[in-house]
Amino acid sequence: MNTLPKFAENLTDLMFDYKISQKELAEKTGIDKASISRYLKGNCMPSVKSIVILADFFNCSVDFLLGLSEEKPNTKFLPCPPISERINYFLELSELTAYRFCKNVKLPDSRFYHWQKGTHSPTIPSIENIANYFKCSIDKVLGRES
Repeated sequence: MNTLPKFAENLTDLMFDYKISQKELAEKTGIDKASISRYLKGNCMPSVKSIVILADFFNCSVDFLLGLSEEKPNTKFLPCPPISERINYFLELSELTAYRFCKNVKLPDSRFYHWQKGTHSPTIPSIENIANYFKCSIDKVLGRES
C-alpha cells in the first residue's frame, strides 16, 4: 500500500490543527525543516525513528499518520523499545526460521540480520509488511502499544 500521499495529507492536517509551522515543528521535534518540507510535499517517507517522533508530538498513532487508521486515538503510547527486540519478538511469535519469516513477511533477508543485531532499522514499508502479516497495527510492531 502506498501510504506516502496519505501521510503527507495527515501531517499537513495535523500541523494546521496544531497551528504549527514547518520551522516550529522542526524546532520542537529535532527533525530538520528540509525533511519536514519533503514529507509535506509527499517526496519521501520518514524513517521509523522520525515517524515515531512525529506521532509522539501529535499524540497519535503511527497508523493514523500513515492513513492506515481513520481514528486519531487520544491515548498515551509506550516508548519504543529497540527495533531489534521487536523484530526478535515477532520472529519468535511466528515460530518460523528467520529465512522463512523473511519470505512469508516479504522482508529483505539481507537486511533482516542487521535489524536483529540493531545495526540498521527497517523501513516503514517493511514494518507495514510485518503488521499486515500479523494482522496488527504498526504501533504494535514498534512496541508503542501492548
